Amino acid sequence: MRRGGSGDRAVRGAELSKKLGLLERVRHVCQAVQIALPGVVVVGEQSAGKSSLLENISGIQFPRAQNTCTRMPCILTMLTDPSILEPYAKVRQCAVGEVEEKIRALTAQHATGDTFISRKALYVRVVRKDGPQLSLIDLPGVTHNADKMADIHEVTVSLVEEYVRHEEVVILCVIPAMSDFGNAEVIKLARKYDPEGKRTLGVVTKCDDAARAEASDVVDKTLMRRDSDVQLKLGFHCVVNRSQKNIDDNMARKDLWVKEQQLFETSERLRGLPSDHWGTLRLMEKIARIQASRVDECLPKIKEAVRAKLLELREAIVVVVVAVVVVEDQYRLFNGVLRKVSDDLQRRVRAEFMSSDPHDKALTIAPRVAQMVQEFRTRLQEENPEWLGRDMIDQVEDTVETFVHGYTVDNLTGPQVFISLIRRTFVEEGMLKDAADELVENIASHLRTVVTHVVAKHANVHVMLASRLAEKAADVIDHCLEMARELCTALTEAQQVTSTTDGSYRVKLTHFRRSWSEKAADQVQGREVKDTHEEKLTPEFLAMVQKSRDEPQKLAVLEICASLQIYSGFLIQGFVEMAAKLVKFNMVELLATRLEERWREDLAGSRLPELFPKDHEMARRRADLTSKMAALTEFREQLACLRISPPLKKLRPEANNFHTKVQQKGCAEASAVHAGVSDGVQTAVPHGGQAEVPTLTSNGLHSDQAERQGGDEAVRQVSSIPEVQKF
Repeated sequence: MRRGGSGDRAVRGAELSKKLGLLERVRHVCQAVQIALPGVVVVGEQSAGKSSLLENISGIQFPRAQNTCTRMPCILTMLTDPSILEPYAKVRQCAVGEVEEKIRALTAQHATGDTFISRKALYVRVVRKDGPQLSLIDLPGVTHNADKMADIHEVTVSLVEEYVRHEEVVILCVIPAMSDFGNAEVIKLARKYDPEGKRTLGVVTKCDDAARAEASDVVDKTLMRRDSDVQLKLGFHCVVNRSQKNIDDNMARKDLWVKEQQLFETSERLRGLPSDHWGTLRLMEKIARIQASRVDECLPKIKEAVRAKLLELREAIVVVVVAVVVVEDQYRLFNGVLRKVSDDLQRRVRAEFMSSDPHDKALTIAPRVAQMVQEFRTRLQEENPEWLGRDMIDQVEDTVETFVHGYTVDNLTGPQVFISLIRRTFVEEGMLKDAADELVENIASHLRTVVTHVVAKHANVHVMLASRLAEKAADVIDHCLEMARELCTALTEAQQVTSTTDGSYRVKLTHFRRSWSEKAADQVQGREVKDTHEEKLTPEFLAMVQKSRDEPQKLAVLEICASLQIYSGFLIQGFVEMAAKLVKFNMVELLATRLEERWREDLAGSRLPELFPKDHEMARRRADLTSKMAALTEFREQLACLRISPPLKKLRPEANNFHTKVQQKGCAEASAVHAGVSDGVQTAVPHGGQAEVPTLTSNGLHSDQAERQGGDEAVRQVSSIPEVQKF
């Protein structure tokens, strides 16, 4: 049975190795196309012991500094490979002892000057003969020390949030034993994105400080015994890292783990911790189990995300045209764009356009123009004088006395005054023209916005084509604006002809006069009569009518005002209707036709090749999309080969067994752990302690691809995935 259990673990280990190797090799591709992958993110405040923890776990020494050690994300992948003795082919190598210097050099290259903290990721891969398999993402510590970077706190917090916000990620919060867990900033950041603590594991470092302290509640905090303690579903786990003295003495990991075990078993303040809550080896096994479960849980979601992203990339690459050199293709593309633009505009003009995009709601034509016409009508109605008010009556009376009185008998002065006031108020003072000009300008401005949007939407196959179409469209709209403005100006001048063929004007005026006569009589006799007429007679006007019954000249003035009140309403109504028709016909209805005529006249024929020069930016975009599609396509094929493992059993027995096993073997990693470092694709390293040297190319940060004669087939296959620009 024991042999079967060991075999089962071996199968699980091989499967997990395939999954982790695959995920880490394509992590940069998925990051570039916004596909979240499962991982374990290590976060902590400055000097919390994150880098020391990674050293303890991996056996690789990371750069150390007085302040911020980690200045760029570091993705550490630890895999096992029983065939590690088989050599690699075509690998440039360096000694494991040089890994620290390689990390330091890459950090200096990408995190320097103003960019003291870099968002570019550094990859470290460790291949061992056996042991837990896991992948950790170490982030720069959250710090307020602004000596090197003024906004370093905001930058480090933002970088942490960028990684921990994804639900696929497990958060490893590294906290010193003597700190206040509840006030730790990284705990607060984890709670922000994981409020229930379902995917957060606390790692308590510097437990040797707690062991030496006069008083410490680290056991209570770790076991979450009190209501005031931070509660995490994954709990807390205590470890002891190497001190500076241990580093100076070059203490081996196996010796550190022995020292760690002795501390937790003998310390009066720490021995109350159950064994499954302390120890680096148990932590590694715990993380491996959590990650294995997380990976299996996320695989279906990842497969669907890759499928959807491939569809999206295929659609995107269709419209990215690098160059069109064949004349027939140029005509086909040109005609196709014009047809799409024309159809789109016609649907907007005929109020047939509908879209779920909120930005398109403001880019309709028919509804927006109708709204502008209504605003045009409202403006004129509001600017139309109150002819029955005291001010206008006085103005009419002054006009009669100043310009007309004495030419003929009083009862014949009305027509001259009426015509003069209509001309002066509506034409000479610019009421109609100003309102019409505003309407025309508003419609033209809106059409420019809509046409620019539609052209950009359908002509995005090439920048030059879209630019020239938009340029010519602006000229057409300006021409339509001038035509509409001239027509409205002529229509305004025509309002000097004070006549109407609308018979309802006379009927309305007669009813109006009768109504004020009846109301005046009712006022004299004290009767109240309900006003059913749409024109409201003010008490002031009725009083003036009553007072002017024996004064023919004043009564004539009131008659003129009544005529102006009725006629001005007809004038505005007619002007709005006619101006709206002229503007709509010349600026809106004929827009698509005039645009297509101008585009074909000015851009087709011999000028057509100018619209399709080779676009180097498009070429870069197409190459980038093609590379991403190739990577995701192979990723999808590799995903199809992975199987989801059955649920894992309880943690404690196997962790304890693993801890004992390592002690008995004297730490197998001493002769079988090797590392690779790069700032691009991760690398595996063969037996003999050699690591790959990263190389820099013009397209991004790369490593030479490692190829083995045997070993992990999935890892070997994925090594063919092309690199893309990741950041």
